[in-house]
Amino acid sequence: MNYCSLAFLFIVCAPGMVSAQAQSNLPTCAVLGFGSRTQVIVGRISQVQQNQPRSAHATITIEEYLRSTGPKFNGETVDVPVDWLGPKTPNTDFVGRKPMWYHIAPEVGKRVALALYQEMRYTPVAPTLRCVVDLDADPGSLATLRGMVAADELPSAKKIQAMQRILADRSAALPLRTLAIQYLTGPEMRDPKVRLSVVQQFGPIASDPTRPHDQRMEALEFVKSAYDAFSKDSEVNDQILSIVADRMADPDQELRSSAVQFLGPKLVGFAKKGTLDRIHFSDRESVIRYLEKDAAGSGDDSPQARSILQALKQ
Repeated sequence: MNYCSLAFLFIVCAPGMVSAQAQSNLPTCAVLGFGSRTQVIVGRISQVQQNQPRSAHATITIEEYLRSTGPKFNGETVDVPVDWLGPKTPNTDFVGRKPMWYHIAPEVGKRVALALYQEMRYTPVAPTLRCVVDLDADPGSLATLRGMVAADELPSAKKIQAMQRILADRSAALPLRTLAIQYLTGPEMRDPKVRLSVVQQFGPIASDPTRPHDQRMEALEFVKSAYDAFSKDSEVNDQILSIVADRMADPDQELRSSAVQFLGPKLVGFAKKGTLDRIHFSDRESVIRYLEKDAAGSGDDSPQARSILQALKQ
């Protein structure tokens, strides 16, 4: 399994969990489509105008506002950029963000859902497209989107518990669980008890060698996402650092790599000051042995393994 985490925007892309919904960009929309001033609409493509070999503009006739955070757009249509018209080859590599339309052919008549960010200015500006979902390719995605909107619109008194239940339910749709972890551990969540609940729930799963690999990887990502960069010296962060540090001695190479890549920036250079003192190692010697093994390799995480090893031996 290969997990892709953006430190600020938690987006899971795990082949072991990828469904048609994941391919339709719903997990991405769970993060980018539910911020402030972001509307989620359903509509049909009524016109496509190609500008360049691999880009175009599409006119969407609006059918429904699934999520509205402000005034509705002027008129019954909205124009959005199409950032990919190339072949849908599975091994295409992208530098940075994958095009929003990568898996979607912009055809007249196609039904889509869009997340659009409306910037507040004195003079009207065109909304910014955040994500696209192909509703024709995956009809069930509309019901998932409705569920995401319903969960997002719960009153704050009920929302935390509802999101915790969604996160704990592995049978729940991946986009819903992505929305839940984003809410429970995002920068706007300032209650350390909520972050702690994520750590207490998923820390033992990440540390349990009898659990399936994909469950452990997912749990480790959830624990890492609970780290609060705005409260670096918190007790919750100390627990997270310790849980992740122990995974550097995990027999599972992928878990070790994930742990090393998370801790590397926190344990080298100026950032390491005081951080090591806050980590409780269950078996420091085992961590050092595995770091020596990984540091001697040629993997992407080998340089960080060497840096962490040096910091631990000082």
